[in-house]
Amino acid sequence: SNNLVKGMTVVELALKDGQLPGVLQVGDHVNIYETSDGSGRCPRPVNDILSSDAVITALSTPPSNSSEAIEDVQIAVKPGDAGGVSCNAANSNVGVGILPNAGQGAEQPSYGTGSTSSGATG
Repeated sequence: SNNLVKGMTVVELALKDGQLPGVLQVGDHVNIYETSDGSGRCPRPVNDILSSDAVITALSTPPSNSSEAIEDVQIAVKPGDAGGVSCNAANSNVGVGILPNAGQGAEQPSYGTGSTSSGATG
């Protein structure tokens, strides 16, 4: 759809409440986590991250009169991650977490431009 997801594989996941943040938006960078402690048949990463820095490409919410709170979420992931993400999602073993600062990590604190003294003399 754009250069942000060029070279990535787009997978569609049916997720329910508790598997994704309610504030999720198209364009968010996310990590996808494996959430089951069972042995299952799906690939299980050592660090519980199925895919890092994935990108939300589309969201569709259930109709308000629906008894099921399942959202269809399209996510662009690295091609090698697609199978594990899809398998774990099909078994309700995923959670999505939004990365801070558009996937660039936590924002660094900004310090004033004023001069500080370290006590050294020159």
